Amino acid sequence: MTRANGNGTGAPTAASASDRPVLSVRDLRTEFDTDGGTLTAVDGVSFDVHAGETVCLVGESGCGKTVTCESVTGLSTPPGRITDGTVRFHGTDLVQCSDRELRGVRGDGIAHVFQNPQGALDPVYSVGAQITEAIHIHRDVSERAARDRAVDLLDRVGIPDPSARFDEYPHEFSGGMQQRVAIAVALAADPDLLVADEPTTALDVTIQASVLSLFRELQAEREMATLFVTHDLGVVAEVADRVVVMYGGKVMERGPVGEVLSDPAHPYTRALLECLPGRGAATTGIPGDVPDPADPPRGCRFHPRCPHAVDACRTGAQPPRFEVGETAADGHGPSTHDVSCVHYDGEDTRADELRRDPGETDPPGERVAGDGGTAGGERGE
Repeated sequence: MTRANGNGTGAPTAASASDRPVLSVRDLRTEFDTDGGTLTAVDGVSFDVHAGETVCLVGESGCGKTVTCESVTGLSTPPGRITDGTVRFHGTDLVQCSDRELRGVRGDGIAHVFQNPQGALDPVYSVGAQITEAIHIHRDVSERAARDRAVDLLDRVGIPDPSARFDEYPHEFSGGMQQRVAIAVALAADPDLLVADEPTTALDVTIQASVLSLFRELQAEREMATLFVTHDLGVVAEVADRVVVMYGGKVMERGPVGEVLSDPAHPYTRALLECLPGRGAATTGIPGDVPDPADPPRGCRFHPRCPHAVDACRTGAQPPRFEVGETAADGHGPSTHDVSCVHYDGEDTRADELRRDPGETDPPGERVAGDGGTAGGERGE
C-alpha cells in the first residue's frame, strides 16, 4: 500500500487548467461554540468535484455531511465557524470571501437543494414568484424574460402545465412536485455546482426514482458539478461517480463508486454496506453510536465500533490516507481510491481479511456490543 499524496486526492499535483476541479475542499475544519464547549463537526475533510460529475458524501446521520456542505458557501453561521482549511470554487478561496462576496456566489455559482422542500419554499409566495426572484437577484432581465425562464424551468423539471401552475402556491403541490420546484429555484441562475443535501429523503420510492433521474438528466445537459449528500447507499450506487465516506467529521474512505461499493476498504464502509438488505448479515445496523463531536475518541474515530480494531487504532490521531488498488485515468487524471486505516500501512497483514466477503471477517463474539445504533439513523447533523 502507498500513502496518498498531500493534495488531498492522491491525484497528481500538477494539473492543466481544463482539469481544474470546480470545487476543491482541503483540510476543512468547522466548529461550533456551545455552552458545553467546542464541537468539531467537520475535521480535516478534503475532496474535489469536477464539472459533469457527482460526488456523494455518505455516512450515518451525525457524521458531518450537512455541515460540510453548508461550510462550502459559508452557511454555517455563528455559533458555527470555519477554523481551518480552504474551499476553492473555480480557484477562489470562499473561506476568505466577505459576506457580500459569498452572497454573489450563492445561487449563482453554487446552488443548494435541501431535503425539506416545505421548509425551503416560502408558503406566502407563488412558486413562480420564488423562481423569478432567484432569477432577478443574479440576472438583469425584464419581468417577461424572467417569467418565461421560470416557466421553462418548471417545464424542464417535470411540472405539468407549467404556465398555469406558475401562479400556484407550494401547498398546492405534492411533496415530489415541491422538490421539483425547489430544484427549479436552484437552477434559476445556471449554477456551475449544485449541492443537493438528501433531496430525496422525504419522498416515497417512486417519486425518489423520478427525482434522481431528473438530477442525472440535468447534469448531463448542463455539465454541472454535483455534490450529493445521502445516507442511502442505494442512491449512491445510482447517481455517484465518486464517493466520500464520512464518520465522526473525518473522511474514512473515498474513491470511484464502483471500487468503493464492490471492494470497500474501510471497516466502516463495509459495515454500511452490510446493512443493505440482501448484502450482508447485519440486521440491526451497526452496534454503537457515532462519536460525540465534543469528545471524539483518540485514534481512528470508528475504533470503538470496529471489530478489527487493534492497539494502533486506539492511540494518536486519525490514521493517514493510504492508496488501495489501481484505478485508470477517467478524464480528470488518475482517480485514487484511498482509505484512512492502519491496516493499510504496508506493515499490517490484515488488509486482505478486511476485504473478504461479508460475514467472513467477524468471528463470533468479536463485534463490539452497543445500543443498536443504525446506519442512516435520524439523528440531526
